[in-house]
Amino acid sequence: MASPRKGDTSHPTQRIEEEMARQADVSFDYLWLREADPRPCT
Repeated sequence: MASPRKGDTSHPTQRIEEEMARQADVSFDYLWLREADPRPCT
């Protein structure tokens, strides 16, 4: 997801999550790449 400040991705993602939650018992986990600090595969 993009930065919540900008909202380019966070707002549509939240709307999708809300709609899916209305239709089924689902849960979401958000992964912030800056916090995860992913490393390239070697």
